[in-house]
Amino acid sequence: MKLPPNAWPTMLASWAPSTAKNYECVGKRWLAFTELYDIRPLKPTVMQCMKFLTDYLATGVGHSAMNTTRSCLSCFITIEGIPVGEVPAIARLIKGTRRLRPPKSKIQHVWDPVPVLHHLQAWGPIQGLDLEQLTRRTMLLFLLGSGQRLQALHLMKRADIQWEDTFLRIQYTERLKTNDPTDNPLRLMFSQHEDLSLCVYSHLKAYLAREETQSAAPYVFSTVKIPTVRASPATISRQVKTALRKAGVGENFTAYSARSATTSAAARNNVPLNTILQLAGWTTETTFSRFYNRPLVTPPNLEETNFIPSLLE
Repeated sequence: MKLPPNAWPTMLASWAPSTAKNYECVGKRWLAFTELYDIRPLKPTVMQCMKFLTDYLATGVGHSAMNTTRSCLSCFITIEGIPVGEVPAIARLIKGTRRLRPPKSKIQHVWDPVPVLHHLQAWGPIQGLDLEQLTRRTMLLFLLGSGQRLQALHLMKRADIQWEDTFLRIQYTERLKTNDPTDNPLRLMFSQHEDLSLCVYSHLKAYLAREETQSAAPYVFSTVKIPTVRASPATISRQVKTALRKAGVGENFTAYSARSATTSAAARNNVPLNTILQLAGWTTETTFSRFYNRPLVTPPNLEETNFIPSLLE
């Protein structure tokens, strides 16, 4: 079977960029394998697919890479009308890789957000912060208050923010990892906090009012060195990580660890599990408990979206 000339770009658009990149790697490996063994790429046998998978497993990859490979092949290959990944022998093989090489979270323990919040308080009033301090505190407070990924900082647009007298709403118009702007937009809400040094509302308002940040438009976050430009994902990660280091969080923790730290702390402080799952973008408790809930959201009606008050109680 040969695809029509314009089919492949359209099919790629159905996947997130990271998924398309992973699938491209799988596709290249599969085409090299089929060429080596003179196999028709879209008409292999079950045994040929199993050899491909077991050869790949022998290179030392884990269950996650095997599962990605299975998912990619299933997009194109069917055997007797069944996607290849659902063929019983293939499904059993992939299940076996999970037992032999189970996925492991990179984070086994998390840091306590409360001392970090106290450290941020000690920086003083918003009006006294320079652009670098304001940027770091705004980013970190947003992550600790929402439990979101760093992506939520990078893709936040100024027009996504609706300002009210005592609270703000954010409805994302960009596609995030688990949120489609049409069918399932990410919605957040922050009310003013009585302590302005920990108030997401006040920090975002002050940040957007700074002349130096206008270069990031239509997005929110800019670099801090003049001339400023829109902050890249790597820049945002570096700013958050630097703020964590200054607050005493160890070198072994990345900027992304803020997501685990704040959601774990919220769970310890009895924030309802459904609220944590909805806000952080998880559909099942399993994902949270397996990968994020480590020792030491809201539906469209928009209840308060801020973990910080409960963390300080």
